[in-house]
Amino acid sequence: MQEFNVNAEHLVIVPGNHDLNWDVSRSAFFIMGMYKNAVRYKKRFQYFSESFYKTIFGEAYPTEYEHQYRVVPLHDHRIVIVGLNSAWNIDHVATSRASINPGAWAKSLQIVRENYDDWTKIAVWHHPVYSDEEARIKETGPVDTLVHDGFRILLHGHVHKDEPSIFPYGRGTAARSLWLVPAGSFGAQSKDLPSAYPWHYNLIRIGDNRVKIFGRMRQKLHAPWKAVSDPRPSEEGGGFNGFWEIDLT
Repeated sequence: MQEFNVNAEHLVIVPGNHDLNWDVSRSAFFIMGMYKNAVRYKKRFQYFSESFYKTIFGEAYPTEYEHQYRVVPLHDHRIVIVGLNSAWNIDHVATSRASINPGAWAKSLQIVRENYDDWTKIAVWHHPVYSDEEARIKETGPVDTLVHDGFRILLHGHVHKDEPSIFPYGRGTAARSLWLVPAGSFGAQSKDLPSAYPWHYNLIRIGDNRVKIFGRMRQKLHAPWKAVSDPRPSEEGGGFNGFWEIDLT
């Protein structure tokens, strides 16, 4: 925030499976995990909430699942970003139970529909829609709703790879599809990187109804960051030719 002069009002931070505490989760269960203390169970994110999130935003991350969302309007650019907690239903037993809470989903979308319906819309959560792993959004109803409501981009993590894809809706025409844009591992340990994948993050530029996603990587620990490849225009659009390009028209 200091380096790039970014105000906290323009930040979107969503928790993932590493942001909940397994010890707190275990302490909420009784009799071999058959029963749980609901109040204690909701404190799985307390360290993320009180030690990290509150430091940045000045208020703790909500413990009630239906309030675990953040709607960030960028008025100067007519862009709205919705951040949600895809790890809200995960614990030390069900480590792959990724989903979107219906209450948080409904509340955040209502805000967007009433205030930013004709803006460029971007969603952010941690887990992927497409993945070979069990930890993914298996119930794709919320993703269908994103496309139906005019969202064009979903940013996510967890897969630690830079492999954008398209989620089609209806007949899957370009105007009715959602780009799924993952990022790589920004600060993971070497042992946590997928084989042959470097550290990675995305730089996203939006303007003139176009979105350009530039990959930035480093191949060695503490090495300088550099472009994934030399950016040059893509004649067909949508493919990787130095950057991924999305047409918002």
